[in-house]
Amino acid sequence: MVHHHTSISLPSDISSSMATEAFHHVFDLTDWRLRVSSLDPITVRVEHDEVFLEYVASAGSWRTRDRGRAWVANRVLELTDAIDKTFVRRLSLQHPHSMDDGDTGLFLDHLHQRIKDTIRTELRSLFDTSIQQWESDVRDFVGGDDDPTARNALLFYVGLDQVVSVDDARKAVKAVFTRMHWYLDGEGRSLKLVPDHRFDTIQTRRGGHDDRTRARSLVARGIQVLVDDNVSRIKDGQNVAEMSRTYLRDAIQQRFDRDGVWGLIDLVIAVDRRGKGTPLAG
Repeated sequence: MVHHHTSISLPSDISSSMATEAFHHVFDLTDWRLRVSSLDPITVRVEHDEVFLEYVASAGSWRTRDRGRAWVANRVLELTDAIDKTFVRRLSLQHPHSMDDGDTGLFLDHLHQRIKDTIRTELRSLFDTSIQQWESDVRDFVGGDDDPTARNALLFYVGLDQVVSVDDARKAVKAVFTRMHWYLDGEGRSLKLVPDHRFDTIQTRRGGHDDRTRARSLVARGIQVLVDDNVSRIKDGQNVAEMSRTYLRDAIQQRFDRDGVWGLIDLVIAVDRRGKGTPLAG
């Protein structure tokens, strides 16, 4: 495995379709897997085939496509190198107890998925400006409406009144999971979320005046939607994951990591439109 790679930025002449193709080549057409090198401190390495190694080494190629694949392959190595105890804890992953495949298998599957999601998100944020464009278009459209009630109703309906900074949303996820003492009670179809006073209050503050309050409200409402959805799926006879604070934190964090604040808005918007407390359909 190649170590100490410096972080390279994606070459500017690579188009969105080339980047997508490079991602597909590295993740679907090369053979690489993660292995635990040591448990204390936790370190992970990449085992790979010759094709993956060729991609890593082609950063200096004159071919644009080669440089795109080199970027993705090297990013896999960079992210793997960065895995440490803090990283593992932040992802709410179970630290393996031994080097046995049985102990490391699920842990490495989650890491592999997280590396894949991270690189996909990085590429998307480099090329996809459609959300920003859409936000701008809607705000321009709404800005021309002389009726403030109609304007606010539209902002509410599309969720634009919920947009907060990435930083505020990140802090809100942490605050709702570490500083509020809500808990889950019961199981299966009788599972319910029992809020403490702060959680209960923040859920009702969708229209809070400051971004911090709105961000926390967004996270709290998202948690409620996930719990309600789980119960309604059980009632429909579907197999669902066992609910826990760890599961909920991971589900919220994954949405946020993949789609930013809009991942959280998308989670709550249907319930917001219908009014508080209705389970998510489907």
